[in-house]
Amino acid sequence: GAAVEMTVIRRLKNAPRVVVLVSTIGLAGLAQAIAIEVPQPSDSSAHYPTAFTGTWTLAGVNVRGADLGVLILVPASVLLLIWFLDRTMIGKTVKACASNPSLARLSAISPKLVSTMVWALAAVLSTLSVILIAGESSTAAGLATLGPQTLSEALAAAVIAGMRSFRVAVIAAIAIGVIQSVLTYNFLAVPGITDLLLFIAVFVAVIFAKRESGEEQVFAFSPRANPIPERLRAIWWARNIDKGGLLLLGLLAVLLPIVVTEPSRQQLYTAVLAFAICASSLTVLTGWLGQLSLGQMAFAGLAALFAARLVTDGVPFWVAILFTTAASALLALGMGIGSLRGRGLYLAVVTFVFALTAQQYFYFLPFFTGESPDGANVPFPPGRLWFINFSGQRAYYYVVLVILALVLLVLSRFRDSGVGRRIKAVRDNETAAAAYMVRPVRVKLQAFSVAGALAGLGGALLAGAFANIAFTENFFLVNDSLNLVAMV
Repeated sequence: GAAVEMTVIRRLKNAPRVVVLVSTIGLAGLAQAIAIEVPQPSDSSAHYPTAFTGTWTLAGVNVRGADLGVLILVPASVLLLIWFLDRTMIGKTVKACASNPSLARLSAISPKLVSTMVWALAAVLSTLSVILIAGESSTAAGLATLGPQTLSEALAAAVIAGMRSFRVAVIAAIAIGVIQSVLTYNFLAVPGITDLLLFIAVFVAVIFAKRESGEEQVFAFSPRANPIPERLRAIWWARNIDKGGLLLLGLLAVLLPIVVTEPSRQQLYTAVLAFAICASSLTVLTGWLGQLSLGQMAFAGLAALFAARLVTDGVPFWVAILFTTAASALLALGMGIGSLRGRGLYLAVVTFVFALTAQQYFYFLPFFTGESPDGANVPFPPGRLWFINFSGQRAYYYVVLVILALVLLVLSRFRDSGVGRRIKAVRDNETAAAAYMVRPVRVKLQAFSVAGALAGLGGALLAGAFANIAFTENFFLVNDSLNLVAMV
């Protein structure tokens, strides 16, 4: 943990916060890759070692050694952590650096050393927790893929606690664990029910979250771009270098399916174009509005399944695409209305839990799966656009390419319009924008709607390139939403 902070996080001290978040996503992927490559015991029957062995019966309840280790180590760790942060001078420096790093430096506190200590402490606690989980399950198998589910539950408890109170977070975590166990036991045939309730709990917690002044957090991708220097404005290629790059990429995209004729490769290139449309939605939401979404591919996945359902019911292919785009905009609008109070990290948590809930629950609703014999694959028959038949991949590729070009053209005009300038003004200074008769709530909802529509359009077009939507395998999972953030 200390090595990660000193080699990666510390070097991003002045970088936009979203870049720091993306770096942690990359670090998680690196750690997962290393964990997968760690050799496993040759004896498949070997149990994960625990601090205590044997089984005891207390009040009619069987308590294993692994359970006893959890009952002892977790409360002790929580109490020590609370004592360290609230009662020791070193612990109080953590809150001081979080509140005002500049003032902390004037008080002879090193925010760099405090940050290293916090990362090391967090690594200790996360390692202890995963060791206890492995002891409960008696095996280390599958721990490398444990991340999203465990992270969503931890973030839910932290959001309920307002990201401030350890005591409330512990109580919320215990409540989440108890409710999850009860629901899993009684509703074993309903997958994802605990994720649904977790999403509802986080959504409600964000709506009623108390915020103090100065707590707003903006996740812009980069600082405001500097204008072209005066001495370069007279050079034509310097003024048009961005347009030249787009033209070069456009020419390459036009020629690519002509040179490469394999249908599988053309299908892959179509998926790239559809992902680019989804990425444009995140550019609007994060790049312009300064709010981070970790669940854009969940919007795309729901849109893809909805489009498949409409086509299956006899709706023309492109009419279904249009309906799906509008429905995705409405869904994002609803998410935006509920998340107006949850900016920055809160919105990122809400969308992350939403993405996990979609993956575990929403995708499997009978409304989407329909009569599909295989619940993990939904048929999406190809359509036609007037006289164009999509029997092959090349024609569909060019149609998606034209749609992507139109999206980029419209967004470039939209960015420079009054609406686009208002969105960026709200990102930079919401209070000052309101003083100039800009309505921040309306502007935010406009940005949410546009981003949701683009994600839905990209998801439906992505699904249209495949005869079946394998929504449990790729494209629309939580990791794909995180990858989309890294792409942008």
